[in-house]
Amino acid sequence: MKSVRRPRAIILDTTDRNGFFDPEKVADLLDWTPDEVRRYLDQQPSSILKSVTVSATHVRLHSLATLIQEVFELMHEDIYELRAWFQAPIKALDGRSPRDMILAGELERVSALVDETSGGFAL
Repeated sequence: MKSVRRPRAIILDTTDRNGFFDPEKVADLLDWTPDEVRRYLDQQPSSILKSVTVSATHVRLHSLATLIQEVFELMHEDIYELRAWFQAPIKALDGRSPRDMILAGELERVSALVDETSGGFAL
C-alpha cells in the first residue's frame, strides 16, 4: 500500500511559540509590507504587536493563513509560486491580483476561486 504524503503545513511558519498567528510572519511569507497586513487587519500601526492575542485579529489572520496553506498546496509547495500567485492579476478576479482583492476586503471571493481551482472548476 502506497503511503500518501501530507503537505507541509506552511501555516505553522506564521505562528509564534504560543500558537498565535504573527502578523509579521504572515507579511514575510507573502512578501507583503507590514502596512499591507495592517490594512488587511484594518488596524492602526501601533495596534499590531509581536504576539497577537486579540480574538478578532487572530480570526482574520487564521482566515488568511488558511488561504495561504491552500494556495501553497496548489502550487506544489513552492513558496515563490505562492508569492507570485498572490501578486499576479487574474482574469477571474476582474484582472486584479489576489493580494489587491484581499486588501480590498474580498478574501471570500479569492477563497472561492481557490476552492473552485482545487476542485477543477476554474482556470
